[in-house]
Amino acid sequence: DWADPSHFLKVQSFITGELAETLRRTNDQASGIMHFAYMTWFRQCYDYNNIQPYPSYYAMQRAMQPVLVSAELWGRNIYAGENLPTRIYVVNDSEDGRDLDTTVLNWSIVDENGKVLSSGTESFPAVAYYGRKYIEPAIIMPYAIPSYKMSVKLKLALTENGKTLSQNEYDLVLAKKE
Repeated sequence: DWADPSHFLKVQSFITGELAETLRRTNDQASGIMHFAYMTWFRQCYDYNNIQPYPSYYAMQRAMQPVLVSAELWGRNIYAGENLPTRIYVVNDSEDGRDLDTTVLNWSIVDENGKVLSSGTESFPAVAYYGRKYIEPAIIMPYAIPSYKMSVKLKLALTENGKTLSQNEYDLVLAKKE
């Protein structure tokens, strides 16, 4: 606590959350997996009066949603105007044990201030309870960006009949090709 651990904690959060999401996307026997709660999930974990979540806690909170919308990304550096090569998965470990009807995936690319640079929707097929499916949506990065390089987020929201079932987000770096 006498130093700034933010750089380590950001990387740890990325690794912890991505691993949890990957396990759920790829292993149909992983529902209910119990992750070891690292000391990097909470600050002052031995002092209940001062315990505070670190970024890994929030990554795990997103990764362990009963219905998970998750992006399989093979790179985080994207050029403006290009298609984001990704699969978007839905994992249905719904707490009420029901199949999901056809849902709607809302995606957006937002800057550090939350301003939407581009967005879109895709129809997502029905997902059986305890199942997982993916789509490969056409997510085109914005053409015009205000600087040569900028940090952005890919934000995902899955809705069914107007009700949000799952939300997730991913840090990306967007740059002009020149």
